Amino acid sequence: MHSSAEVEYTHRSGENGFYLGLVDLKLLADHYGAQVLCLHFDDSSFGFPNLVPLNEILNGMCKGGCEMEKGPEPDLSSHKTWVVAWCKATYERSEFLSLNHVLPLFSRAQIGDTWESVADPIRNKFAQRVTKLRQQIAVCQDDSDDGIKLSLEDRLHTLESKKAFMDLILDNDFLPVDVPADGNCLLWSVRCLRAGWVLQKQMSNNANIEESRSVTGL
Repeated sequence: MHSSAEVEYTHRSGENGFYLGLVDLKLLADHYGAQVLCLHFDDSSFGFPNLVPLNEILNGMCKGGCEMEKGPEPDLSSHKTWVVAWCKATYERSEFLSLNHVLPLFSRAQIGDTWESVADPIRNKFAQRVTKLRQQIAVCQDDSDDGIKLSLEDRLHTLESKKAFMDLILDNDFLPVDVPADGNCLLWSVRCLRAGWVLQKQMSNNANIEESRSVTGL
């Protein structure tokens, strides 16, 4: 017999855009037979965070409740090992409870010999975006009103934070996939990870997102 709160959550978790968290990720991983490693970009540490198994995180949160098995040592070359990064939508370090965005990561071992050919374009893309926006701000300095300047400067701050975030991940031999921040980011991430690096673009579409969301109501 489920409580009214459990029934309500099951119903709401099926709604498009409803935020899904660690427990939902556990349901999805178990459903698809995957092991999950998490990186939390919170303000408790500097630099690249430790890779922590999802079961270990949930056991720490339960504290004496039902304990989950640790399972075998994750293999970073296997596509059954999912790595996800939890961060703020602004890509700035912040407290754990404010991390509201998720990105899928593929390890260098999963991508193999094509690493440089896919990693370098990501670095270049964000570097070019930052440069272009800085040039746009410089052009607007004298002619634009203060509201436009502030808006562009805010955009630049977020973009610089995102570039630094992406570079840090790449520097540590993981490749991030830039999924939409539309409330379905965990599901976009799962679809990418299920497909693997080669097929992740074809697998990530709205129909597949709806299918994955239904799993959280198991």
